[in-house]
Amino acid sequence: MKLSSKKGIVLLIFISLILIAFAGKWLFNLYLNKKISNYVKEETHLPYHINYKNIEFSFFYTALSIEDITISSIETAKNSSYPNIAGSLKKLHISGIHPLQIIQGKPIELNSISIINPDFRITKKTIDSLHQKNFSTKKLPKLNVESFTITDGSILYENQEDSLHLNDSKGSVSIKQFDLQLKYLQIDTDDTLQKMPVSYDNLLFSMKEIHYDTRKFYDLTIDNIQFKDNSLSLHYLKLKPKYSRKKHVAMLALADDIFNLNANKIVLNNLSWHIDSLSKLNVTSNKLLIDSLNANIYRNKIPPFNHSTKSMFSKKLRNLPFGLEIDTTKITSSKLVYEEVDEKAIAPGKLIFNNFNATIKNIVSGYGKTKSLDTQIAVDAFFMNDAPLHVDWSFNVLNPSDQFQIRGTIKNFDAPAMNPFIKPYIKASTSGKLEYVAFNFYGNNQEAFGSFAMKHKDLKVTLYRADGKEKRALLTKIGNWFIREDSKGETKEIEIKKVERIQEKSFFNYLWLCILQGLKQTVL
Repeated sequence: MKLSSKKGIVLLIFISLILIAFAGKWLFNLYLNKKISNYVKEETHLPYHINYKNIEFSFFYTALSIEDITISSIETAKNSSYPNIAGSLKKLHISGIHPLQIIQGKPIELNSISIINPDFRITKKTIDSLHQKNFSTKKLPKLNVESFTITDGSILYENQEDSLHLNDSKGSVSIKQFDLQLKYLQIDTDDTLQKMPVSYDNLLFSMKEIHYDTRKFYDLTIDNIQFKDNSLSLHYLKLKPKYSRKKHVAMLALADDIFNLNANKIVLNNLSWHIDSLSKLNVTSNKLLIDSLNANIYRNKIPPFNHSTKSMFSKKLRNLPFGLEIDTTKITSSKLVYEEVDEKAIAPGKLIFNNFNATIKNIVSGYGKTKSLDTQIAVDAFFMNDAPLHVDWSFNVLNPSDQFQIRGTIKNFDAPAMNPFIKPYIKASTSGKLEYVAFNFYGNNQEAFGSFAMKHKDLKVTLYRADGKEKRALLTKIGNWFIREDSKGETKEIEIKKVERIQEKSFFNYLWLCILQGLKQTVL
């Protein structure tokens, strides 16, 4: 046989092998396409249509790629307990895959799963249980993945449960762009000892343009969120009322605060969480930082008063239904404004705390605890743009009587600085100087005692008519007869008479009653 003939035969065999390989690959991809399609439709029993344009398996790289995937709810499943889903993803890439693991239902070991450009809308609805259609899903095989990533995703989640009852509505959450990365992802739906069938390490994620629509009163927006090295950071958070104050108040059945908040940065360091054996969430962090918080709290007393009991802060923390431990909380470079108005006021009275800085130790819940360190709060602020204020406040979350101690000082306070609060609200103004004020109160949920000290000079009051402009000369003169105008250079200290807490009002009203009692005993 001639050499050229041998070469021709070898070439023919080589070409045949290539054609067989391509044909085998094409036939296997065709088989795999059918197998996956049947598995999705017939084995999982999921109430969703799942379609895709292209599927390809590489024997050399043991990698599976599926492109242009779309998911939508089956029409007959829209009355099931499953959420309605409509969405797509550009590409799903799986490496380290062995087809026999899937075909034989064995535990699946993968090198990586990569999801590119998912875009989903998920809607959870209230379903009439009498007409609810049930779908029984087949348990998935155990899955271990060394690396799991989602790149350039977006999502809209709408919870339409109780949509006819706005007070209970859950609103919607949208995330314009997010990325996620997990290492050593494990999913085992057969492990009955695990409350969470999912475990992972080295979580990293970032989100941009997050919007939470509460549906009734507020919109919450966050420019971006990042989680890296067990640190969670939120940048440019805003909680804004949906409506004007007038419209918001008109929608209230009972008087309540209206919040308008924004913060440049919120960071939780060394953050960890887990689900315990009782299916309860447990969250811990060694430090929470809130920077440049600007908080406005407005209360209009025109709606009916809410007569429900207001719990002390220690009780609120004690009764949280999950585990919470934050070692240290720092609030820095912030501002707090409280406004209050009633039907007789000509304008809201304002209390202003500028350059507000606070350190809080041991914010904990009572869940699962038999003992706890005291929660300690230290606050420094510039009160009414005029004088430095310092407050120390402590309580123990586990104390059933809600015992507390709060003490503070204010120095060189010009009395006219209080006029933005008292003049529009109670039709009065003050003059003179409070050179030194100190208080030290202690008590529980029922009653409080303590000391109050004040050094003041040239203290006087002026009373006004309903318009807040015309003075009431006679009443002003009579009122000033009862005021000790001057402490004569001395600091007068007294033990306040017992103050009883009004259970339907907040702790800060309780504190104000204690301060008011001290003022009565030192000034009048």
